[in-house]
Amino acid sequence: IGVLDIRLFNLDRHLGNILVLKDSEGQHILTPIDHGYTLPDIRDLSDANFEWMYWKQCKEPFCQVVDDYIKRLNPFQDAMILRSLSIQPPAILTCVTTTLLLQYAANQKLTLYDIASLTQRSGLKQKPSQLELIVKKALEQCNEVFSPQQYNLSDLNIPLPSPKNVKNNTTNTNNMNNNVVITEAGPTPKSSPLASSLESNSLD
Repeated sequence: IGVLDIRLFNLDRHLGNILVLKDSEGQHILTPIDHGYTLPDIRDLSDANFEWMYWKQCKEPFCQVVDDYIKRLNPFQDAMILRSLSIQPPAILTCVTTTLLLQYAANQKLTLYDIASLTQRSGLKQKPSQLELIVKKALEQCNEVFSPQQYNLSDLNIPLPSPKNVKNNTTNTNNMNNNVVITEAGPTPKSSPLASSLESNSLD
């Protein structure tokens, strides 16, 4: 649930939106509901508030299954799927950004609590989160004014593979200006404002 919420940047994950149900074997399971307030504009990430982050399980390391799943995520291929569903570009950038953050953070062995702490404001919510600062820096590097104006993905030079070149999580990088390499393990940004910002900002 936490990994899903980070990826979709769910702004409405309070405890009333997590149900406790029983599976076919009578075991209790957690079931997330109500995903209407997800994928906000990349320039409006100030309302994050993940109530589950204070559960003790969120301070434990990712298990191998979840860690492997995060490594296999391909945000650029997901971006093409979202585009095909007519999701707006600023929302698509949110999914790409949060997935890249999740992958970078998991690679550094951060816990779900640590990652959630990077994405939401602390205290009285007056100061931007670390994620907001990283995104703002990346947009500035793209010569994008940090304002609610509409823009296209191409305007931000965010490399996306051509749909016809994507198959089984692999793609030819010739049409991507060599900015991103897609492998079986997922995308590896080589040179982009977002990747540079993630690498140059401490995730401690």
